[in-house]
Amino acid sequence: MEKQITKEVMEQYEQIRKMGPCNMLDFYCVQRTANELEFYSLASLTKKEYTFILSNFGKLMKKYEIPQNQGA
Repeated sequence: MEKQITKEVMEQYEQIRKMGPCNMLDFYCVQRTANELEFYSLASLTKKEYTFILSNFGKLMKKYEIPQNQGA
């Protein structure tokens, strides 16, 4: 599963998280927002893949060396 979650996907996820338009547990809101922003890598994830991101967020962010804004 982790193979399918790329750095690009995590960067797109983090951009939406920082913008704050969705509760990040709401798969459908994130998917809709990703489509609107043309973040097609993130928008194309299955719900199972998205759940993997939620369960492994810190690990994936660290793996891809993406800084996290703790205040967001």
